[in-house]
Amino acid sequence: LSIVPKYKATIVFFMPQEFTPPKAIAPINNTEFQKIIKETKVSLYQKFLMTIQSYNFQREVFQSGNFLEKFVDNPNGSINSDAVVLEISKSITLTGVPAKNTELFNKPVFLEIEGSKPEAMAEFFNALVKAGIKTIPIEGHLLNAIDQRLKTISSKKVILKKNQEHQALQEKTKHENEIALLTKELALARSMNIEGNNFKSDQPLNNAPRWYLYGAKILEEELKVLQAKAKNSDVIERVKPSDNIQIKNLDMEFKTWESFKTLKSPNVVVIDQPSISPTQPIQNKKVSIICGGLFAGLLFGSALAFFQHARRNLNARRKFVSEINQKTDSFVFKNSSQTAS
Repeated sequence: LSIVPKYKATIVFFMPQEFTPPKAIAPINNTEFQKIIKETKVSLYQKFLMTIQSYNFQREVFQSGNFLEKFVDNPNGSINSDAVVLEISKSITLTGVPAKNTELFNKPVFLEIEGSKPEAMAEFFNALVKAGIKTIPIEGHLLNAIDQRLKTISSKKVILKKNQEHQALQEKTKHENEIALLTKELALARSMNIEGNNFKSDQPLNNAPRWYLYGAKILEEELKVLQAKAKNSDVIERVKPSDNIQIKNLDMEFKTWESFKTLKSPNVVVIDQPSISPTQPIQNKKVSIICGGLFAGLLFGSALAFFQHARRNLNARRKFVSEINQKTDSFVFKNSSQTAS
């Protein structure tokens, strides 16, 4: 009985957990950036696992690597490459993947295959995983995430600046209205020939207009001050110090996130143990089944022979006892007859 030995090829990989950005990055930006990296890596790692288990992707790697001649003894025969890939795909098992998406990918993943071509299986596994890693565009994903963050920062700056412009416009309008009102009051004071103030007047001053209280001389001086301020827009269009601080912080944050684009992208998948051609075959299931069947048959046959032998002995003993009883009964009957006569 000739049985083809089977081998098991294995490749081990994992998703790195740590990524250390430069020390110059502010802690708040570092935490947020780490979160983006983690979410991106987990998403791409899941995509990678789905990719290498895909029949279409396995067929693509199989065909591009000319693996038909490595798996089949006569590649020019009638064997279809799709059928070979299907058998390979059915033989591949993946262990170590979390059962739930909420669990962390913090353990190595084992990709295994059983077959009769150890060298071909090991080479195919290495080609499959490396090709799967190339399909993970982490640079593009991170750049998109960084660009989204930059857009958010820019939007915040635009809102703050619009608020500043609105505040400045309000201050300017208020200042112009004050100049117009003061000019009008100065004209009234001059028309009434009130040059000095009337703070010491005997008349009640509770509801007295400003032009009457201050007089033309003081109003003119105050008007000059307001007009001088009008020429200096920085004095009028002043903004809250907190707004300037926020814009400054946003500028620093923007530069920090711009610098993230120059960082080396972290690895999503690291091959911990490349697939090496196995040298020792695994226990063949056919051999185990045949040996198990022979042992079970031998055990059953021995038990059957033992019971048959015991049954024959029991029947022989029953027959012997029955004959002895018949002879004994016949002898007793004859003796009793002779005694009676």
